[in-house]
Amino acid sequence: MGMSKLTIAVALTMTFGVLVIPGLRAQHTGQHQDQHQQQMMQQHMAQMQQTMQRMDRISEQAHHLAEEMAQHSHGRMTEGHQAMQRMDESMASMAEEMKGLMEHMQEIAHDSALMRDPSMMADMDFLNMHFEAAAEWMEKGLEVMERMHKRAVQQRPGR
Repeated sequence: MGMSKLTIAVALTMTFGVLVIPGLRAQHTGQHQDQHQQQMMQQHMAQMQQTMQRMDRISEQAHHLAEEMAQHSHGRMTEGHQAMQRMDESMASMAEEMKGLMEHMQEIAHDSALMRDPSMMADMDFLNMHFEAAAEWMEKGLEVMERMHKRAVQQRPGR
């Protein structure tokens, strides 16, 4: 009888080692992956927030340029000046639309069921990277528009 208890104890130990320990390791690894995924998501959210703030600044600057053009023209704008003012407003609208897209991305990112899919995470990364590039492009475009405004104000009608 003593031998059969020993055999049972060995068998239970082996079963524990074969079935339970790897399961605990997998659970720990899964928890670690979840934590890593949460950290990555927090980083993405922070990046999106920064890009949305950039879009706000771009929109504000573009609206300011349009207002400035109207003030300096004193109601006497050439077609070119009017086109520049519309361009300013279009840039502002584009920045506002981009910010709206990013807000939708944040809503998607808060859906934990969707974010469990690694492909979804990769696509979100891809979009975020392109929105950041778009913000940079728009900031550079705004710099050019500001230079154009300075020249246009110097050449405004009635000056």
